[in-house]
Amino acid sequence: MCLWCFYYKEKNILKRIFFNEHEHWPAFKRKYGDRIRPIVIKEVEKFLDCGNTQNGFKLFECECCCDVRNVLL
Repeated sequence: MCLWCFYYKEKNILKRIFFNEHEHWPAFKRKYGDRIRPIVIKEVEKFLDCGNTQNGFKLFECECCCDVRNVLL
């Protein structure tokens, strides 16, 4: 397995931690929202929208295994 395939085989762990069924980020934001800097809230909310193909993507083909991937921008 090439490095490209190994790297993209795992799903986005951070997204699973922040936005899973336990709703860690919304709970954290409710509890500490007044102490979180606005830029942090903005970046985490932007991160939530990551993976949306409407935001754009590039198509890559692995030279090793010819697997085709959409890499989101």
